[in-house]
Amino acid sequence: MSQGSSATMDLFEIMSTCRAMRRLSTEPVAEETLRRLVEAASYAPSGRNLQRARWIIVRSADQKAAIAALNRRASHEPVRRFIASTEDVAHHDQDRRRRMWESVLWQTEHMHEAPALIVACCILDHADQDPYRYGSSVWPGIQNLLLAARSYGLGAVPTTFALEFRDELARTATGKLQKFKLREPFWEGKERQIN
Repeated sequence: MSQGSSATMDLFEIMSTCRAMRRLSTEPVAEETLRRLVEAASYAPSGRNLQRARWIIVRSADQKAAIAALNRRASHEPVRRFIASTEDVAHHDQDRRRRMWESVLWQTEHMHEAPALIVACCILDHADQDPYRYGSSVWPGIQNLLLAARSYGLGAVPTTFALEFRDELARTATGKLQKFKLREPFWEGKERQIN
């Protein structure tokens, strides 16, 4: 699907075909498209209409590499354990579950190659505010962003592993520690064709 075909996609088709896309092309995504994705995210409702979500588009190769390193540091071992697990899941047989976790592992090793990362953030007024309570209002925006990416024929996936190093992630994404708390880094790009 090309970026220009978004007008022909029905909303229900977009929702029913939107998947976590972890293996993405390195082909650049237009600046205007990235801005439109963030615009779509900003249309989402938020708790008490506080509108505390903020979005950072990361294109710098050095910043993407640093964010990817944090993600890899937090996820590599747990993902390997999940791949080796024989635990049953109601909606996945073992083979399907293994393939899913292998794609998560692939993502950890290739995140830095994505054309852009979009980091979802939540502004807090003071350190005592619960980031999970206030940050939960960011999720509707994340869903809007995923659906908008799909409408453009782009793959996207939220990942939370790097949040284990939240302050370091904030410094990496912004160049300094901000008063907002990070929620989910995304990576955006065209779906990689897998044969």
